[in-house]
Amino acid sequence: MEKSEIKKIFYLRMGSRLPDCYFQLSAFFKDRGITLVPVDLTEFNEVNKKATDRPHLISIESSFIEKVELRKNLESGLALSVKSKKIHFYHITSFSPVNNLLSLKYSHIYNYFQLPMQIKEIALKISDLFFEQFDNESKWPGGHRAKLPNGQKLSA
Repeated sequence: MEKSEIKKIFYLRMGSRLPDCYFQLSAFFKDRGITLVPVDLTEFNEVNKKATDRPHLISIESSFIEKVELRKNLESGLALSVKSKKIHFYHITSFSPVNNLLSLKYSHIYNYFQLPMQIKEIALKISDLFFEQFDNESKWPGGHRAKLPNGQKLSA
């Protein structure tokens, strides 16, 4: 991920109307230099196909209707994207976590947050995880080149 690239997190829209918590999250992320982009599953799949890095996706489900909608999305390919480690998925819910994704919790691919929790606290945790992943993806995985002390040069 290039440093000049816009830092963005996608928000999985469950219906035609955005909930109030989206606007609160968006305002908090804007202060931290992150853009929150609302998408539905088909739009996100198109973005994911074109992405060279792992996009970040937030899903908030606070009602049973949203829970059913997310389960449909998971069955239609979202769970496969998470399992194959193609995306970072932040699951915020008042229900139980997705059992078949729970094993990915420790690799920071699937992150589960239990509601009730304040939106500011959720946003702070997600932004910290986002910047941690953003920094790790842009670092060179190899070591550093060895140097002689005091700028000495080798004579051949």
